Amino acid sequence: MSTKPKQQKQINRMFHLFLAEIKKQLHKKTVAAYAIILVVGVFICALYLTLNSLPIDYYAESSNWYERMSAEMILLVGGRLNGFSTLQAHEIQLGEAFKYSYFLENNIQPYGSHSASYLVVFSNYIFIVVLALTMIFASRVITDEYSKKTMNGLLTIPLARWKILLTKFLVIAVFAFASSLFVFIVSIVLGWMFFGLDFFSVPFLAFQNGELIVMPFLLRELLQVCYNTVAALFCSSIAVLLGIITKNGITSCVTGIGIYLCSYVFTLFATEVPWLRFTPFLNVDFSGYILDIAPIGTSPEFSVLVLFMYMVPLVAASFLIFQKQDIK
Repeated sequence: MSTKPKQQKQINRMFHLFLAEIKKQLHKKTVAAYAIILVVGVFICALYLTLNSLPIDYYAESSNWYERMSAEMILLVGGRLNGFSTLQAHEIQLGEAFKYSYFLENNIQPYGSHSASYLVVFSNYIFIVVLALTMIFASRVITDEYSKKTMNGLLTIPLARWKILLTKFLVIAVFAFASSLFVFIVSIVLGWMFFGLDFFSVPFLAFQNGELIVMPFLLRELLQVCYNTVAALFCSSIAVLLGIITKNGITSCVTGIGIYLCSYVFTLFATEVPWLRFTPFLNVDFSGYILDIAPIGTSPEFSVLVLFMYMVPLVAASFLIFQKQDIK
């Protein structure tokens, strides 16, 4: 018999297992609960922006924004850039100068905090919610099989164990991407409802490693969805590995979220330690790249490579242990 029909059967079985796993984990009540949590999170962000004014509104909501920004530009170029005690603070002010220069040269008034554009950016603060939901989902995908005594039945499917585990990783990846994309879409819709129609014509600007990055706004936000998915997958790989070893969903979930929370601490207090940028702690929080608080010497592409460097051995260990594990 040709190997192609056999391969096709294997692919079909993996696809059916994929659909069955999605259906099992995401029944109607669970989907509704996850969606409500994410919508409430974005709603709180929109409400906060409605009730507060941020420094960016100094230019965005002023009829003489060009004159104000020009004056600020003169102050920056005139010496204020040398008055900061830390390299991070100096980098932030230098980035502001580059951005002001771009806005002035192209006569583009920046968006303010009371806009759908800024809500889409600001909603990245609730990525911790997306991550928590993904960790819960990832830990359940594995540990439920042990707690509900369904693992033996799962292994009767004529698929290699690594293919079964690969299917579960694909399910987690789809959930992580769908959750991040959902937040992005909801932030656009609520942004229009709260602040009016926004065509996102102002480009996204970021200053990274001495270079001004200019991209179409929606394209950059879609990339952010992908970056957030990578971060969620990295933490999920820890949750899956611990789930296979301990068969305990709480342990695997809490550890994955803990890694992400540690990244906040390191980002706040240890960003100028050079070797830390090669650890996952300074690279798992991609919101810094869109909120202008990313550590110096990093970039989204750099962080993706670092996370994959750590994620590959974690995933490999999961496959190895699952392959040789004695299921009782």
